Amino acid sequence: MRLSVAALVLLAIHRPALPSRRNLPPVLGFGVAIAGMNVIYPALGFLPLGVASALQSLGPLGGRGGDGTACA
Repeated sequence: MRLSVAALVLLAIHRPALPSRRNLPPVLGFGVAIAGMNVIYPALGFLPLGVASALQSLGPLGGRGGDGTACA
């Protein structure tokens, strides 16, 4: 709710231009990435504390490298 109110206030102060079709894929990609990050945090509440803190502290290092091995 706080984010929605802030967005409305900023929209009232300065109306930004809509992204062009060329810039639409990166804008949608950033939106999906941020939504995905916000979905992860409530799910961490159902994991044991040790697993949840390990996943949170690994962050982007927990992904797979180019050769199929974990980075961390």
